[in-house]
Amino acid sequence: MKTNQKNAHAPQTGICKYLSLGLLALGMAAAVGTASAQVTYTVFATREGLVGGKTASGHVIQTHDHFVALPSGTVTDCSGCSTYTVNIYCPATGKRVLNVPIYDVGPWNTKDNYWHVPRAEFTSLAQGLPESQAAFQNNFNGGLDEFGRTVLNPAGIDLADGTFWDDLGMTGNDWVQVTYNWQAPTPTTYIVDNTSSGFSASANWATGTSSVDKYGSNYRYHSTQAVSDEATWTVNLAVGGSYAVYVWYPEGSNRSTTAPFIISTSSGTSTVQVNQQLTGGQWVKQGTFSMNSGANTVKLSCWTTAGSVVVADAVKWVKQ
Repeated sequence: MKTNQKNAHAPQTGICKYLSLGLLALGMAAAVGTASAQVTYTVFATREGLVGGKTASGHVIQTHDHFVALPSGTVTDCSGCSTYTVNIYCPATGKRVLNVPIYDVGPWNTKDNYWHVPRAEFTSLAQGLPESQAAFQNNFNGGLDEFGRTVLNPAGIDLADGTFWDDLGMTGNDWVQVTYNWQAPTPTTYIVDNTSSGFSASANWATGTSSVDKYGSNYRYHSTQAVSDEATWTVNLAVGGSYAVYVWYPEGSNRSTTAPFIISTSSGTSTVQVNQQLTGGQWVKQGTFSMNSGANTVKLSCWTTAGSVVVADAVKWVKQ
């Protein structure tokens, strides 16, 4: 496991040229658009060197070797294995290398799986932003790594000499775009229909199929009355943040004009009344709300003005 001071004194050759760009983009943590099924982030890369030494996987580092190090042992492969690999593109040279194995742990940290949700440590940081980058650029954690060392560069990946020099044509440490080939992107849109496993309602909620503007094959409905009997949509959000909430229902003249949708938020609940006689058969936005990661719900109560029905069909959450 590479936790020595080599990383604290990595050469700074490329950093001055790109530091202002990194600061402007708050560490360049936003995902880069890609047609692949994996996530891609722009991070600062340093050359590992250490020829003749052993990596965390037991691999003996060769001259012009080809591997990378990432700051979490959760994705370190055995020497010669390729379960976990990355693709790397260097904008400064225009060169790209595919399926590079991960044989070492570092730079700086050993538990910072910044590409993953949830993170093992430093959970307040955005996905894709290495702790070392946040420490170096924004004084996160007092500018220190997990070992209490002052972070002297924002490196989120180390490159073996062959990857650094031969594959990517780099002459100094620089920003690169890294695709983490095992890591699927975090979902940004979630839909729960009344036929989904995340939906629940009592047997008092009847099933309807006649409305042509329904979502999916059917919907549920309940007469309005002063009883506590809610239909519930539950979603498991991979990451907390701001989400727009939409509901879908088939409209009709016998529907409630004050259907109460109760939306869970990070600070409690928010109730929105919906006129289900209008704007049916489409996604109707109910607002944007702060939500925690994990289970969140939208509930539809039948406790409103008597003489009509409330309809439970589908709910959508969209990350903002």
